[in-house]
Amino acid sequence: MSLDNTLAIAGVAKGNYTLLGLGLALSIPLVVFGSTIIMKLMDRFPVIVYIGAGLIAYTAGEMIEGDKAVQPYLPHFLHGTPYLAILLTVAVVGYGWWYNKNKGRSAHDVLVADEEAAELLEDKID
Repeated sequence: MSLDNTLAIAGVAKGNYTLLGLGLALSIPLVVFGSTIIMKLMDRFPVIVYIGAGLIAYTAGEMIEGDKAVQPYLPHFLHGTPYLAILLTVAVVGYGWWYNKNKGRSAHDVLVADEEAAELLEDKID
């Protein structure tokens, strides 16, 4: 259980130690069992990981685009549009998919495999 969860429970309890103890006693099993269920779902349906990564990337893109300190450095057409968030989402999810597809293979192995696949395709076309 993270510190922010503990602080939230302490804030809701407002100094009442009975509520604090009860809140912690209830929330710790929920967090542990909930994370176990989510982990099993991610093992069974890996697309959940991509959806989560996409959601985080989209949120990060919105936060970057909305940051007043960053806005002067962004092209004008990105202001007030979701383009940056969408671009970041596609980049993160695309890179994650590519990385998992080629996991354990060096860049040389990937290029050689791509060249071999291209040669096989050319042979079939001819």
